[in-house]
Parts: sequence; structure tokens; C-alpha cells
Amino acid sequence: MTYFYYHHDDDDCDKNSDPNATNDSASVKYNTAQTIAVLANDSDPDGDPLKVQWASDPAHGSVTVNADGTITYTPDPNYSGTDSFTYKIYDGQGGYDTATVTINVSAPDGIVEGTSGGDLIDDHYTGDPEGDMVDNNDAILPGAAPNDDYIIAGDGNDTVYAGQGDDSVEGGQGDDLIYGEGGNDTISGDAGNDTIYGDNDPAGGPAADPVSETVDWSHFQTDCGEVKDQTVDLGETKVHFDFQSQDYGAKATLTTSAQYTEAGENFDSCSALQLYGAGGDCEGGVSPTSTTVLTFSSDNSDYTGEVQGLSFRINDLDRSDSYDDHVDVVTLSAVDADGNPVAITIDPEGNQTVTDNGDGTYTITGGDQDDGSLYQDDKIGSVKVTINDPTAKLSIAYSNGGATDQAISITDMTYDTCPVENDPGEPGDDSLMGGLGDDVLYGQQGNDTLEGGHGSDSLDGGQGNDTLDGGADADTVSGGDDRDLFIVGSSTDGIGDTLDGGEGGDDYDTLDLQGAGPLRVHSTVTDYDPVSGVSTYAGTVDFLDGSGNVTGTLEFSNMEEVIPCFTPGTLIATPRGEVPVETLREGDKVLTRDNGIQEVRWAGRADMTHEQLARAPHLKPVLIRKGSLGNDLPERDMMVSPNHRMLVANDKTALYFEEHEVLVAAKHLVGNQGVDTVETLGTSYLHFMFDRHEVLLANGAWTESFQPGDQTLGGMGNSQRQEIFEIFPELQTAKGREAYQAARKTLKKHEANVLRMS
Repeated sequence: MTYFYYHHDDDDCDKNSDPNATNDSASVKYNTAQTIAVLANDSDPDGDPLKVQWASDPAHGSVTVNADGTITYTPDPNYSGTDSFTYKIYDGQGGYDTATVTINVSAPDGIVEGTSGGDLIDDHYTGDPEGDMVDNNDAILPGAAPNDDYIIAGDGNDTVYAGQGDDSVEGGQGDDLIYGEGGNDTISGDAGNDTIYGDNDPAGGPAADPVSETVDWSHFQTDCGEVKDQTVDLGETKVHFDFQSQDYGAKATLTTSAQYTEAGENFDSCSALQLYGAGGDCEGGVSPTSTTVLTFSSDNSDYTGEVQGLSFRINDLDRSDSYDDHVDVVTLSAVDADGNPVAITIDPEGNQTVTDNGDGTYTITGGDQDDGSLYQDDKIGSVKVTINDPTAKLSIAYSNGGATDQAISITDMTYDTCPVENDPGEPGDDSLMGGLGDDVLYGQQGNDTLEGGHGSDSLDGGQGNDTLDGGADADTVSGGDDRDLFIVGSSTDGIGDTLDGGEGGDDYDTLDLQGAGPLRVHSTVTDYDPVSGVSTYAGTVDFLDGSGNVTGTLEFSNMEEVIPCFTPGTLIATPRGEVPVETLREGDKVLTRDNGIQEVRWAGRADMTHEQLARAPHLKPVLIRKGSLGNDLPERDMMVSPNHRMLVANDKTALYFEEHEVLVAAKHLVGNQGVDTVETLGTSYLHFMFDRHEVLLANGAWTESFQPGDQTLGGMGNSQRQEIFEIFPELQTAKGREAYQAARKTLKKHEANVLRMS
């Protein structure tokens, strides 16, 4: 006998090596879950497949271990900062290792940022790097309410729905489509040919695009071979299946038998619902009826739950008196979400009879096929059903009018989801700026400000008292309803423009050309209201060069006023003597009553033609003749604008108003001896400002400098107004304008009348 001795050496046996888990890090958006592929950098020396066995709970969130080895981390609501968790991997051979995942949850910066591509930015957009969203109650910028969003769309052809609140939107480069929706929004299209709506799409606008879905019968469950009541999620839509019958053998089943379909139809030719009906012999010759009801709904707030363009086929719908004495009868009905009947189109391929019952139901009766040998894929036994309008519920009632058992087949159904229409919210007072490019701006409702910027723009103010400035290049500007102000900042801006004030609402439109001279206006009266005494004008504006040559033309229509405060020739007292007012420039020194020598900070001019003055008689100049103010003042005749105020100082002012010196508008002095409104062939109004409202000498009489107020600034051209704001930035706010107080008490009209009558 021979013995063999085997020495067992553990080093020669296969040994399992532990896997290597490597620490991970991940950046997670604010209030956003993220799935992390933790196994991507883990390894096993033996090549064993790895699984994640468990993960610890993070301090500021939660984790879910997924079947594919990933881990989904969800931060706590409104948390930002650092978080971490530990996970354990297993190689299936007894080897383990652990690693730590460090999470950085970004804090929102209050800005919803688009990408470099064409984005759809609305309240479902999640592409912002920090997780900011539209109307997510997460606005954090100073002074912003929770839904006052700041949106920077970035490059690309973007579509932006700003939602509710007072939003700020920058379109960036690209041809953008922007809806301000509710609130007082500020929107800039920036570069590109943009279309901007201050409120919402005039047609309402869908919240989302329609989605094509299919009722695929293979997704439905069966119980003992029959389809019972159930709800199936098809994506954006859910469909509830309800089968009702009078028993006697009626049932619903699924079949994979070949179905008749035609090219271009998206019905699965091997998927159908089969409805069985027992013959009349089952119960005293009465053929039972089964009713299949499909009810559509949606959990997505972007969709109504109704479906549109619903389409399917009913196959094997026939009749035979000679073969097995049967007749298939189908009655269809559909209603919308309000329960109103919806029209159904039925196209039979054979000689079936279709009857519109007039009550929202349609009956299809099988045609006589003689031998009764039709199958589910035979054309002549097929009927095409189409329901185009939004549908919430479809009913299919089936009975077999003969003595034997029969069945019909319902193919898969295709349809599109129905998006909800956006709620425009309350109309706001919006500010829309086109920027570069040929832009289209719609103010819609509210008192809006529209500025076209560069490019050949189209501006439509819509309803409300709007301010419109087409900006550079040839623009088309429509005020729409109510009282609109059209501003032409310069002759260059105005050349080629077409302006239409509109006729609806509380209509009184003004064309402001103060910053666009020299110019010449040609106009005709197109309408006159004898009750209000207001005329409406149309015409053209010729812009002139220094030699009086026409450099370009503007066309206007439906304007009730065309606007153009010392007139040229008035002498102003300065340290170097009296100088004509038209020669004063910024930096010149002028003598003032209260503060000595002061420097002119800004000077402006508005020219008015005879036609303009004829259309706006309340703007005609007032002639104050020599000596008419008392004490031989003024020393020479002088003409001023009707709102220009003169200093009046006498015993009457002290007696009646407890002020020795007061200011009175020239128009309120008309009627005093030597003070009259005059007819002229045209005039120019000049105004200049100091650091404060001053009283100065003009033709030897004390009068005022220009005082900026809401009305005077609002009636100016944009360029002049911007000049003033650059020099006096505080005047951009109501508080700043209030601080620029009048140098003296200003009398109202009835108070000025007291002086004249006493």
C-alpha cells in the first residue's frame, strides 16, 4: 500500500481581498435632490462586482441607496452648506470597505440663470447652477418680495415666463421671447431680435407643450384573465379603466392577436382590448350590454387632465344573419371636463351603420358580412374613431344583438395632452427695453414704459397711460388705448419713425419733440370733439440741419398734443452784464436774489412751430409788457412760457398770503393790464437750472429758474431728462424732487385772482 501525503499550505489557496472604497465629493443644488455614482471610483482587487450595502444618515438631508449602486442625496428644505454621509461597499465574498461622501449644497444667489443655449425658463426650469427657480418664494435680493425674480437668460434663443411678482429679466444675446406675466416687471431684451410682452401672451399662452401619449393595453393588469378596474400612469396623464356589465358572460380581456391598422397610425397591431358579449340566449333572448369607461386626469399642474386628438380603431365589428346569427352594436360618447358632450368622428371601413343619436351618443351597428368569417385584422370589420376636442371621459357600450357569443377589439389609443393656459396675473406697470436688434415690445395692460433702443423696433403700448420711445433707427410705435406719451429724444432717433397715438379708452396722446429740434411740423386736424374742445392731429415732422435743410421725416397720427421757458431775446443779469438768455451755457455765472452769483448747471431749449401752438393753445407764450408788473418792471417787453413764474412783491401778498414775495405763473397773470397770451408764428422756450431753485433778474424783473418736478420732467425729451439726471441724480426719486424746493410760495390760480381783483 502506498500512502500519499499532501501538505496544505494556506498561501497556495485563493484568498479574497477586500474592496477599496474611495471618498467622494458632490455639489448639490439648493432644494434639489441629486444622484451620486459612488462606485465610479471604487475598485476590487479580485474584480468582484461591488454593491452598496448601506449608507449613514447625513446631518442635513437624507439618502436613498438605489438598486444600481448609486445613492440619491436630498438636502433638507432651504438648507445650504456642507453635509456628509458614509457608505459601505460589499464584494459578495465577505469583503467590505467604507468611504465618505462630502456634499456642498449651494446657496441661492437670487438670480435664475439660463445656459448658453436656447432655454425655456419658467416655474419648472431647474437649470440654474445654484438651484434658483421662478416663483419659488426664494428671491433674496435686497428689497425683493419672495416671488420678485431676477432672471438672466444668457445666450441663445430663449423663452422666458417671469411669473408673478415684480421681476427683472435680461434676455442676453439671441432672439428671445419674454413674458413678464404678473407684477410690475423690468425687461431688457439686450442683443438680438427680441419679442417682449409686459404681461402675458395675448392668447393666454400654454404653460407647456402638448405631449403625445398612448393608451397601451399591454400596460394594464389582468385578474384571472380579465381586465378589472384600475388606474394606469401613462406619463403626463393617468387613465382610469372602469368595466361595467350586466354579467351573463360579458367581460374585458387583453389580446395579442393581429389587428387591422393602416400606415401612419401609431397603434400597435398586436395589442388590443377585447370586449366579449354573450348572445341573447343567455337570458331570455336579451343581449346584455357592457360599458367600458376611460377617465383621463393629470397630476401635473401644466396639463388640464383632458386629452385631445384621441384616436383608435374598433375591429371585428360585424354582423351575420346566416352564419351564427349575431350583430355587434357599439355606442360611443365623450365629454369634456365640464361634462359637456364632445363630437366624435366615426369612419367605417365596411358597411357598418353609424347613427348620431342627437344626445351626444353615437351608435355603430355591424354590417351584414354573409359568411361571418371576419377576423380582427380584416379591413371591412374595422371602424376608425377620432375625437379632436379636449376629452375627459370616453364611454364604449357594447352588446351582441344575436344569439351567440361575440367580441370586438379596441386597439391602442393615441392622443395629445392638453396644456393649461397661463394665468397672466394682475396687469403691471412694466418697463420694457429692446436693446440691440429689431425688437417687438408689447406693453399690454398697465402704465408701461417702452424703449426700443437700437434697431428698427415695433412698440405697442396697449392699455394704460404708456410712455414710448422708439430710440435709434426707424421704428413703428403705437400707443394703443388711453393717454400715451411719445418721446423723440433727438432728430436722429426720430427720422423714419411712424407714430400712432391710438383712439381707444381715455384717449389723449402727446408727442414730445423737445429734444429733437430744429424741426418743422406739418399737421392737419383729423377729428374734433366739441364737448371737450380737443382736436386730434396727423401729419409729419421735418428734422432740419443747421442751415434749415430737411435731413429726415417722422410721420404721426392720432395725437391730441405736440409739445415743445424764457424765450430768446430776454436779457439775464450776470457778473459780466446782461446777456441774452439763449447764449447761457453750463458753467456760466448768473446773479441770483438769494444766493449771489451762481453757476448754471444745465440749460435746455424747446422749439415750437405755429402749427404746434395752434394745436396746443394752452402752450402759447405770454407777453408781459414793460412796466406791467409795477415799478416800471419789466424794463422791456418779455415773452415767457405760460407756466413760467414771476416774482410778485407788494403789500397785497403780505396781507393775503403772509408772504411779502410770492411766485405766480405767467398764465395766471393774464388779464392784468399789459399781460396777454399772444399769437406767434413760432417760439422757443429756454430753461436753465442751478443747484437749487433760484430767483434771478430777467429784463430787470425778478423771475424763477427752472424747477424740476414730476410733470416738467415727464414732459421732457428723454435725452434732456437724462442730462438732468446725470447732473442731479437725486432727482430720479420722488424724495429728491421734493427736496428741490421752490424758492418762494407759489400761488394757485384762484389765489392769483385775489391779487388781480383787489
